Amino acid sequence: PYKMEGEEEPLLPPTYNDVIRQRILKTNEGDLPSQFTRRDKVLSHIKHSYSFKSLFAVKPIDAFLLDRESRPAGHSLAEKLGLSDLLGYGVGCTVGAGIYSLIGVGAGIAGPGILISFLIGALSAMFTALAYSEFAARVPVTGSAYTFAYASFGELLAWIIGWNLTLEYCISSAAIARSWGDYFYYFWTQWGLDPPTWLNDISFGPTKLSPAAAAIVLLCTVVMLFGITTSSTFNVIVTILNVGVLIFFIGVGVSRVYPSYWYYENNSFVPFGAASLFTGAGTVFFSYLGFDMVSSLAEETKNPRKNLPRGIIGSLGIAAFVYVGVSLVATGLVPFPLMASSKAPLAFALEQRDLAWAGKVITVGSLLGLTTATFTGLLGQPRIFYTMARDGLLFPFFHWTAKRVQVPVIGTILTGIFTAIIAFSMTLEALADAISIGTLIAFSLVCAGVMMLRYKGGPRTYIPISLIIGFMATSFTSAMFFTHSHGCIVLFTLSGIFGIVSIGLFIALCFMKTYNIPESFQCPLVPFVPCMGIGINMYMLAGLKPAAWIRLGVWMFVGMLIYVFYGIWNSKMRTYSGELDTPKSPNGSIQKIENNGGVI
Repeated sequence: PYKMEGEEEPLLPPTYNDVIRQRILKTNEGDLPSQFTRRDKVLSHIKHSYSFKSLFAVKPIDAFLLDRESRPAGHSLAEKLGLSDLLGYGVGCTVGAGIYSLIGVGAGIAGPGILISFLIGALSAMFTALAYSEFAARVPVTGSAYTFAYASFGELLAWIIGWNLTLEYCISSAAIARSWGDYFYYFWTQWGLDPPTWLNDISFGPTKLSPAAAAIVLLCTVVMLFGITTSSTFNVIVTILNVGVLIFFIGVGVSRVYPSYWYYENNSFVPFGAASLFTGAGTVFFSYLGFDMVSSLAEETKNPRKNLPRGIIGSLGIAAFVYVGVSLVATGLVPFPLMASSKAPLAFALEQRDLAWAGKVITVGSLLGLTTATFTGLLGQPRIFYTMARDGLLFPFFHWTAKRVQVPVIGTILTGIFTAIIAFSMTLEALADAISIGTLIAFSLVCAGVMMLRYKGGPRTYIPISLIIGFMATSFTSAMFFTHSHGCIVLFTLSGIFGIVSIGLFIALCFMKTYNIPESFQCPLVPFVPCMGIGINMYMLAGLKPAAWIRLGVWMFVGMLIYVFYGIWNSKMRTYSGELDTPKSPNGSIQKIENNGGVI
């Protein structure tokens, strides 16, 4: 089928690796026949770059693996992390602002029902973590959800996810740093001192500025530049201390709990209705993003196919146990309205029960815990930039690494500066919604991506893909009507109708045959587990405030400008998926190669 002119024997197509190794070669004057003018080449490149086929071209998994294996000096990461390191990073990133500060914000939304909100978040995170684990074992490459989306949905959605991960990591670190500043200020007041307001509370129009929050971000950035081994040792030690302090809080506080405080308002554990539980879950959900950060360390992990799934699921399980125990005790120590108004709710709750000495211990522990959470949140983002730059979608300096410490230096520094600016200028409440919305969208697409890969390879792949898209759309519509029904029968009925349709689509997916089963870790009960993750995520997304969607829209607009004017033109996918850069036979004719994972 590949017989060339003037040859008797057919020419076999080049292997995937032969094609992929040529992706870094730029188009030159000899790539096209001489009768083609420079204008013809430019117009052809524009036509190809902006074509529907190119925007949704899926990067084959073999290409990701070859990228990992063929990293040149100055562009490689150090493979030195074991399971204990991954657990330390995952727990350190997860057990942060979500439990030390946002438990107060969440209690103001859902009351004592914040416990259920944390459980909803944990349940969704567990479903998503199983999907993450399969992806991480299939594609043990740094990049997290961005990489997973590229392998299942194509370049455009991968860019959107990668850009949202910027929202997730940078802003989550800023929120945690902001919480660190609140506890740092509160620490001095506990000892009867009066710290200056410029340290953490400078009024500036509608917001308040926090130099302390910016300072901790910059300090963590400096530590990261010393290399992944030094960073890991520091993180593991502080994370152990952090978890120990939270267990101390549960042990000391449980003896002073008043069960009547769980029914303080409206004589109900859920005083603001069932919808408030999902709103609260959406607000605090970013507390569970630690397992996402673990997957971004794939290229720095020894034996990643085995250790990544264990690190992801293990860190999530530890964090969920701590969250449930702490939220149950905290809401039983004081009425939730008092805790909601405090910037240091855990220490405040103990002090209200005549446990001031324990409150000081919690404050010290919170400073340690929030330090590791800030640190690990900052650690993930440069690695996302690293992978996007390697694919050509971001500027190449994000792909540079220091030869001695093997960390992405420029990406780390720029991430630290950008995050410090956000932490300095935005309040914790404003940041919480912005983080959760990016996280929930990324997690939902990862769950859908697992199903996409499982159903690929059949004769009618478009049928399960259509069912997956339809399930996501109807679930979100049902969630929107339910969340905003507020007792309206019409909206509640519409929610039920779309819910029934989504259930029907799920049942249809159950009868679809799967073809692409991985040999390594497998997400169990597909499509049930991914669909449950998507469904819960959709309800949490629907419960977020309109301001969060507006911020997302602005952020996405900026991201699309970068993609349209830079990413599309420099994408490495063009060098082995386009008409200009496809491999040529010896006599100059173009060969087309296809692969089940996408067009090469």
